[in-house]
Amino acid sequence: MPVEKVEISVTTQSQVMKYGALPQPVLPKITMNGTPVPAPAKAPSNVVGWQLLLIDSRKDIKNPANFLLNEYLSLRSKDNLWSSTYHAMYDDVFGGMFRDIYVSGNVNSQIAIVASFGLDNNMPPTPDILPVLLELGAGGALQYWETHSNPGSEVGSSNAYVSFPANYVLLGYSAWSYGQGYEKYDYVVGQQQITTTVTGTFTNIVPA
Repeated sequence: MPVEKVEISVTTQSQVMKYGALPQPVLPKITMNGTPVPAPAKAPSNVVGWQLLLIDSRKDIKNPANFLLNEYLSLRSKDNLWSSTYHAMYDDVFGGMFRDIYVSGNVNSQIAIVASFGLDNNMPPTPDILPVLLELGAGGALQYWETHSNPGSEVGSSNAYVSFPANYVLLGYSAWSYGQGYEKYDYVVGQQQITTTVTGTFTNIVPA
């Protein structure tokens, strides 16, 4: 069966945001060989969250019919306060993508795309999520984020929401291990907005 190389590219961003004047969500843009990947059917409920895309690599990965999961998971917050609730977003990640990895066919043949949007640096993945991300090919970038953040810490201002914008993107594969994926973490102190692009090449089965 003929195969081809497919370049998957993900661009996402975060920015300083004030509660009461929140912008529209700026969502990840995913392309395959330059062609946009369809967005999830359901819009996010918050300007902060993650997009999860899981693809069956045994079939044509460019065909949305072979997407096992494509959805946004959003931050849960009470007004501008998220320090005690942001971890619930990762409960959703664990129960969404990671459950699907284990119940959707061959668990060693799935491309996994994990991209944040609108994130604050102090919203790193919770400890139960780390092993799964590392098993998908995450590595030093994820570990650096975990050790260079203050989980749950918010600026004391009454209208502060996202004060330390950060991005994380992983293009992973369910048969990979530590450091084999395409990943990037971006955070710059004092920067109002930050944009991140990650590109990786995958093998695709060409449909007959």
